[in-house]
Amino acid sequence: MRDSYDLSVTDTESVLGDLLDAGRRRRDPWTSMRVLREGVARLDYDDPDHTYQVTVPTVPRRRLEVPNDTIAEVGGIGIRLTSVEISSDVTVVIDAQDGSRYQEVLEAFQATYRRWESTTDRPMSRPPAWPADEFFGCIRLRDDVGTDYALRAGRAGGSGTEFECTYNFDPVPPVDAHSLRVDVVDHDVVGTVILNL
Repeated sequence: MRDSYDLSVTDTESVLGDLLDAGRRRRDPWTSMRVLREGVARLDYDDPDHTYQVTVPTVPRRRLEVPNDTIAEVGGIGIRLTSVEISSDVTVVIDAQDGSRYQEVLEAFQATYRRWESTTDRPMSRPPAWPADEFFGCIRLRDDVGTDYALRAGRAGGSGTEFECTYNFDPVPPVDAHSLRVDVVDHDVVGTVILNL
């Protein structure tokens, strides 16, 4: 089951179908689902006392303009802010800037990964850490009205994205906020970008 839904890409019935599939595993039997209007459905789990009305709001995505250069350096590797998107949360994506230290770390990782792939005990052992793991905790958010942003989810690394980190923060900026501050932290703040909201 997906964690979030964009109703401009899918329809209410598909979204609720996913939710019902998860619910069916926990609770049987369920009787019906009827879409009342876009974004609102009636769910009937055959409970003698009540039914459910579920509202699935469409949340627009807003991509902020980000600089196209290195914003900080961590462990000798330049950090780029790739994207900042506001929807039902704030998603921040960073990546490493190609350079000599980047190439050294990438080549060392690739060699270690190839050795791990060739071992016979591979299914029983953990793969080497992605280079991105080094950067995963390095982003903090603030705004001009003092909102307390909390990291709720994220991911680091991947095949072809060895240095990329994605962070999901809550809450979304309040309507009275005019700027979002992205800090890169390596014990102390080592880089800052202020984005217009």
